Amino acid sequence: MSTVFEKRKSLIIYSLPMIGYAFLIFAISSLPSHSIPNLFILSYDKIVHGLEFGLLGILLYRSFFFHLRVKRPYLFTIIAGSTYAVLDE
Repeated sequence: MSTVFEKRKSLIIYSLPMIGYAFLIFAISSLPSHSIPNLFILSYDKIVHGLEFGLLGILLYRSFFFHLRVKRPYLFTIIAGSTYAVLDE
């Protein structure tokens, strides 16, 4: 019985924050933007995207490593994060 409790606790601690954050990114990115794109290499938009998806990467890694316990969590993080970023843009 404790394993069911531990799995639920692991889901709540490690996977739900990642899922919630992914939904937050989707919701915010679907809002219309009225800003003119900046052509500089390190514009404000690129820095925000880097921080935004960097945090998503940390949350993905935590979920894959602690909750799902996959063998190569870094590989799954890169694949899942990149796929999400491409689909979001």
